[in-house]
Amino acid sequence: MAFCSNCGTPLNEGSGICSKCGNSQTAPAQLTQPRLTIDREQIAVASQIATGAAASMQYQTAIQRQCPQCTHLMIVVFRRARSPWILFVFGVLITPIPLLGWVGGPCLIIVSLILLFTRKGKARYQCPNCNYAT
Repeated sequence: MAFCSNCGTPLNEGSGICSKCGNSQTAPAQLTQPRLTIDREQIAVASQIATGAAASMQYQTAIQRQCPQCTHLMIVVFRRARSPWILFVFGVLITPIPLLGWVGGPCLIIVSLILLFTRKGKARYQCPNCNYAT
């Protein structure tokens, strides 16, 4: 079977013109395999699917840990540090002190709030059944 040299469409027997693109074929028997066309959209979609699948597999292996005590599936819990709370309380306590507290107290409060709301915390695994934690 012969194929069009321009678009790769199979040619009808004895036809010298491609039915899809209209290109005239002088020697249709010369080209025996279709020309490989690359669709960039399909490549982009396939790479996104592959990336998503790999990320999903990593997520699933991280999530599906079993508890060593009761073999129940453990869940991920993010625990924040205590240091922002300590800074906040210290800032509130020194704010009434004249001069140093008036400047340092609000600064410590602002820094503690920034640390409190911008940090995600450390991930740990906890069993919802028996409260075992890593």
